[in-house]
Amino acid sequence: RAMPFVYPSLNGEPKFSSQFHFNHINRGTVLNNYRGAGVTVAIIDSGLNTTHEDFLDGATTNISNKSAYVEETGTSYSNIQIQSVEEHGRSIIEDTHPEAAGHGTNVASTVGAMVNGVGTAGISANVTLLVLKTNYMFTEINAAIRYAADNGADIINMSLGAYEKSFTDGHGKKQTGIKGASTYFQTAINYAYNKGVTVIAAAGNEKTDHYSYPASNNNVIGVGALGRNTSTTIASYSNFGLHNVDIVSPGSVYVADIGGVSAYTETQGTSFAAPIVASAAAIYKGKYPTATPAKIEQRLKETAYDLGAAGPDATFGYGRLDLSALLVDEVPVTGVEINPTSLTLRVGDTSQVSATILPENASNKNHIFISENDAIATVNEDTGVVTAHSVGTTRIGVLTDDLFEAYTDVTVVAAGTPLEITGLDIVDTTINLGVGATKTLDINLTPNNANYNDLNFVSNNESVATISSAGVVTALKSGIATITASAKVGTKSDTVTINVLNVTNATETYYFKDQYWGATPANWTSVKDAFGYDTNRVQVTEGASGASATSPKSFTNIQGITFGVSSNASKGAGTVKVYLKETATSTTKTEVGSFTISSTGGTTRRESPTIVPSINNSGFIQFEVICSTNSVYIHDIKIDYQEVVPDPVAVTGVTINPKTLSLTVGENSQATFTIAPSNATNKEVTFSSLNTSVATVTSDGLITAVSEGSTTIRVTTTDGNKTDDLSLTVSPAPVYEPYLNVDFSAFKKNYIFGEALALSSIMAEHRASNGTITNLTGTDLTLVSGSTKELGVVPLNFSYDGLTASVNITVTNVGSYTGAVAKDPLTIKGDSFAPAISTTTGTNYSSLSASGYTFAGVGLRNLDSYIMVYTSGHFRNVSALETIKSLKLDYKTGGSSDSVQAFRFGTTEITSASGAAHTTLTSSAGGTSATVNAPAGTTHFRIDVSSKNLQANITITFESGSTYTFTAAEQAAVYEDYFMAVTHEECLVTDVKLTTWNHLKTEFDAMLPEAQNLIRTTASVEFNARYNIIVAGYGYTNFLVSGGTGLGRDLKNFENKLPILIMGLGLPLSVCFYIALKKRKKTL
Repeated sequence: RAMPFVYPSLNGEPKFSSQFHFNHINRGTVLNNYRGAGVTVAIIDSGLNTTHEDFLDGATTNISNKSAYVEETGTSYSNIQIQSVEEHGRSIIEDTHPEAAGHGTNVASTVGAMVNGVGTAGISANVTLLVLKTNYMFTEINAAIRYAADNGADIINMSLGAYEKSFTDGHGKKQTGIKGASTYFQTAINYAYNKGVTVIAAAGNEKTDHYSYPASNNNVIGVGALGRNTSTTIASYSNFGLHNVDIVSPGSVYVADIGGVSAYTETQGTSFAAPIVASAAAIYKGKYPTATPAKIEQRLKETAYDLGAAGPDATFGYGRLDLSALLVDEVPVTGVEINPTSLTLRVGDTSQVSATILPENASNKNHIFISENDAIATVNEDTGVVTAHSVGTTRIGVLTDDLFEAYTDVTVVAAGTPLEITGLDIVDTTINLGVGATKTLDINLTPNNANYNDLNFVSNNESVATISSAGVVTALKSGIATITASAKVGTKSDTVTINVLNVTNATETYYFKDQYWGATPANWTSVKDAFGYDTNRVQVTEGASGASATSPKSFTNIQGITFGVSSNASKGAGTVKVYLKETATSTTKTEVGSFTISSTGGTTRRESPTIVPSINNSGFIQFEVICSTNSVYIHDIKIDYQEVVPDPVAVTGVTINPKTLSLTVGENSQATFTIAPSNATNKEVTFSSLNTSVATVTSDGLITAVSEGSTTIRVTTTDGNKTDDLSLTVSPAPVYEPYLNVDFSAFKKNYIFGEALALSSIMAEHRASNGTITNLTGTDLTLVSGSTKELGVVPLNFSYDGLTASVNITVTNVGSYTGAVAKDPLTIKGDSFAPAISTTTGTNYSSLSASGYTFAGVGLRNLDSYIMVYTSGHFRNVSALETIKSLKLDYKTGGSSDSVQAFRFGTTEITSASGAAHTTLTSSAGGTSATVNAPAGTTHFRIDVSSKNLQANITITFESGSTYTFTAAEQAAVYEDYFMAVTHEECLVTDVKLTTWNHLKTEFDAMLPEAQNLIRTTASVEFNARYNIIVAGYGYTNFLVSGGTGLGRDLKNFENKLPILIMGLGLPLSVCFYIALKKRKKTL
C-alpha cells in the first residue's frame, strides 16, 4: 500500500475558523494524511458555482470534465439529455436552479472545497467532484445515478428526497406524497451498488419517521443531522427512524455559496450532514481502495460514536460519524474458541455456548453459531442459546466472517434424566430465618444447564426446618438444622446451617435532621447542611468521594434498606454504596448493594430502590456517597428488619376476681384477672356472659347488670383456652321520687335593663327516678320565660327534666347599662352630619349630629365627601364618646401633603387648644392613612390644623367593655313605653305616687343626653299629655326641662283629640285615664 501524503494544514484556509462542523466528527489527525485523493464523489444536485475560488487553484480545478447537466426534455418525462462539461464547458453545470440555487454549491463545497490558501476547506478536499446538475426530476435523478456509476464515481451523494405517502410533518406543514417514490430509484441504486459505488442520501428535514426516499432505499446510507455546533444533540428538524437514519453527522456548515467568486454562507439541514458522511466514505475509500460499498457501510456503522439508547436507535441510528475510529487500521482475526467444548442436555433443555474471537482486539468479531443437526439440537445464530430437541449427538459450531471455526460436542438425553454434577456450591454457609419464613437456596451448579432436579436435599432436623425438592427451606420452630444438597449422579455435595429464630418484624427510620450517623459537616469531606433547600437532609458535594456513615446500632435479619434522596435540580448525580459490618468500627465490610442518584426529580425527595442483602443480612449498616456532579442529598434511611424475641412462654392458668358479685339493675363493676405464669408471652383474654339478658360484659371486663336474675361471667385465655368463672346475682333497682331543689340565695336579683343574668350563681340538686343525684348550676337549667329585656318585677321560670322552679328579679334603669361588647368603629365623613355642612366654604359649627353623637368645629367643609378643615381651624366631639382607642385619618387623594395636625385627648369637651398636644402629624401623600393612639380612658378629642388644609375622613375605634348597649333612639323608645306602663294603673285610680315619679326621674336622668333630648322633642302626644297632666295635677318636678319648672312639650297637637284636657289642668286627675292608656310597644 502506498504511504499517504502529508497535506498542508487546513488552518491555512482563511475561513477555516468559521467551519465549526469540523469540530464534531472526531477528525483527530486523519485529515493531515487522508483527504480522498484518487476518489471521485458524484454530487447529484442543482449544479455548482463554477467560478468560485474554492474549486480553483490557479489553472487547476477538482471539477471532473465528466460533470454534466442531466436534463429531462420530454413532455412525458421520457427524454433525458446529458450535456457534459467536456463538450459544453463548465457553464453547463452552473448552479442556477430557480428554487434551490446555491444548494448544489453548498453540498459540493462541504465535500470538496480545495485547500488552496483561500476560502474554506472541504472534509475530503482532494477528491474529484463529479457534479451532476439536475432539476430534481425523478427521471433526471435516476439517469444521474446510472451516469455516475458509468463515469468513475466511487461515492454518490444525494441531498434530496421524496415521500410516497402524504402527511402533515413535524413542523405542521402538509407534505404531498409521490406515487412510486419507494421503488422508483431502487433499480438504479442497485446498478450503482453492484458496480462498487457507495450511495449516501439525506434523511430529510421534516421531523418525521415517514419513509424518505432514496434514504430509505436498500443499499443507501441514510444520514440524519446533529444540531448547530454540537456533538451529541439531534437537530430539531431531522427525520428519524432506522429506515431513514443509519448514522448522524453535523447538519450546520459554513461553506461556499453562489453570488460571486468568494461568496460564503452558513446553512443547515440533513442536506449537509449527508455530504460530511460522503466525504468520510471517500477518505476511507482513498485509504482502502478495494473497500466495497458493504465494507464502507459496515465500518461507518461499527465505528460510529453511540448516542441515545445503547445500540442502534430511531434518533441517532448507529451513532455519530467518528472519522478517527473509521480510519484505524483493522486487526485481522487469527482464530476462535468455543466454550464449553462438550455439553450434555436433556430433551427440552436450553444452554448457552459462547465464542471468544482471537486476538482480543480483532477488528471484525462478527460470528454466527450453527448446528450440524437441527433435529437433535438447534442454536440461535446470534446469541448461542442451544435447545435440545431429541435424543442423540451433534455439534454446535461458531463461524467468523474470516471463516475461522470451533465446535462443541452436544449429547442429548431423555427428559428427566439426571445430569452428572461436576460442581456444586451452596452460596450461603449460614442462613438466619424467622419462624414461618421460607428461602430458596442459592446454588451454583456445573454444568450450567443442571438444575435442582439433579440434586437430593435432606434436613437433619425436620422439626426445625424442612427442605423441598425445589430447594425451598421452610423454618418451623426455633433451633438449628443442617441442610445437605448432594448430586444424584456424581459425588458432589455441600451443606448450609439454618438458624431458626423467633422474630418480630420491625422498621426503623432515621431522618437526617437532628442526627446524621456521624455524617456531619465536621467529618464528611466537602459536606454541609443543605441550607437554601430543606435542612432535613445532608448534602454531599462533587469530589466528596468516600463520604460515609455508620448506623448507631446493629440490625438482625435485614429485609430491606431504602434511602430518601434528592439532587441538585439540573446537575446533581452520584452513587451510594451500602455495606454491612460486624462492629461499628470494623474495617472489614461486605457490600450488599448500590444505587445511583441522577438529576431527574431535582430537590424533590424520592426513594431509592430497596436494597435486600442476599448473603449476609445482619450487622451495622454503612453507606458511602460518591458524588460525581454538583450535589446530592441524603434525606432519610428506612431499615426493615426482624428482631429476635425469646421463645414464647405458655399460659398455664387464669384467675378471675372477684369470684362472686351482687349488683342491682343498672349498676356496673370491673372484673380483673391474673395470668399464670406471670411471664407468659401471650396474656390476651376474652370475657363472656353466659346469660346476656341478666348481665353483659365488655372485652376489658366491665360488667353491667341488665335484669333481675343470676349468671356466670367467664374469662378465657387466647393461649391455651384456659378459663375461670365469676358468679353474679342481680337484684331489682330501687325506685326514687324525682326532685329539683334550687338555691337562689346567691343569685343576683336586681338588674339593669338588658344585663346578662348571673345564672352560674344558681345552685341546684336533681334526683332522678333511679336515684341518681346530679349537682347543677343555673346554666344547666332551661330558662322557660323571663329576661332582663322587661322593666319592673320579672318572674324567671326554669325547668329541668320536667321539674320547675322560679324566682323574681327586678329590672330597672334602662339608660345606664354598659356591657362588654366592643363598639364598632365609627367613621365620620364630610357628608355624615346633620345639618349638612357647607360644600363651598369653611364654616364654623357649634353642634353637628352624626351617628347619635354631637360634634363641633371651626373652618369645616364637605369636600367630595371628605372632611376639610381649613388652616387654623379645628374639629372636636361635644358629647362623650365611648372610651377612645385610636383615631385613623384616611387622606384624600390629591390633598395637601403638608397639612399639620395637632391631636389632643381628654375626659371632657376640649374647647381650646391650650396645653401641649398629645401628637402632631404632617399629612402624607394623598391616598395614604395615619393612626394616632389615644391615652387610656379618654372620651373626647380635638384636632387643630395649621400650615395647610386637612382633607381626610376620620375613623374612631373604641376600647372593649365601655360601650352603651343601646343607642339613644332605643333608650328613648324603651323609656316612653316604661313611663306609660308604670303610670297606667295609678292613673286609673288617680293616685300617681311621688315614689313612682322619683323612680321615673331617676331612670330619665340615667339615660344618654341624646336620648333625653329625643324624649323632649319626639315623644308621642299621649306621652306628653300624661306627663303634663301629672306635673300640673300633682305639682311634681318637671324633669323634662332644665330647672324642673314649666310644662313639657306644647299640647297644641293634642287639642283636637282631647279638648277637655285643654280647658283646665285643675280638673280631677281621674281624667288622665281617658288618655290613650295602652302602652306604645317598641321592638328593640
